[in-house]
Amino acid sequence: MKKLTIAFTICFTMLQISIFAQKVPLQHSDYDGWKNLESQQISNNGKWISYEVNPQKGDGYLYLYQSETKKQDSVSRGYKAVFSPNLEILAFKIKAQYDTIRQAKLDKADKKDLPKDSIAIWNLATGKIEKYPDVISFRVPEEKGEWMAWLLEMPTSKTDSVKNDTTAKKKDTKEEEGKVEKG
Repeated sequence: MKKLTIAFTICFTMLQISIFAQKVPLQHSDYDGWKNLESQQISNNGKWISYEVNPQKGDGYLYLYQSETKKQDSVSRGYKAVFSPNLEILAFKIKAQYDTIRQAKLDKADKKDLPKDSIAIWNLATGKIEKYPDVISFRVPEEKGEWMAWLLEMPTSKTDSVKNDTTAKKKDTKEEEGKVEKG
């Protein structure tokens, strides 16, 4: 019985040594390959599922899965998705590209000069996506309603606001028409 116990102990010890010898320690570069599953949500009727898969460094994806047809689609750099209460749209933000932001930060650009996020509205019935640039935030109703609001970034310079202001152009033309040249 003692010989059997000793033999079993030796075999067990050898097995453990061989198992531990095969493990390779993690390197810092291994962490960059890990991805996070975030912002999982299911629509009110259970037909749609959205979630994000984001790497430690780089651009992630927003996934949309339809449970009835088992179809999955994705949008690069999508995040903060919200289903509308009437289940007709999925609204979400789109980050600027990671490399673009990183390069701007390395060039020591001002925070106001960094690339801005966009908003996307995904029509779940048609599958069409509409995108709008320079969005700070957005809201959809929590329970009822067919509206959506978003806050846009203010123009950075006075010339940008004058270009988009149609009243300023009309005012200038009226002033020029009323001038009389002296000669």
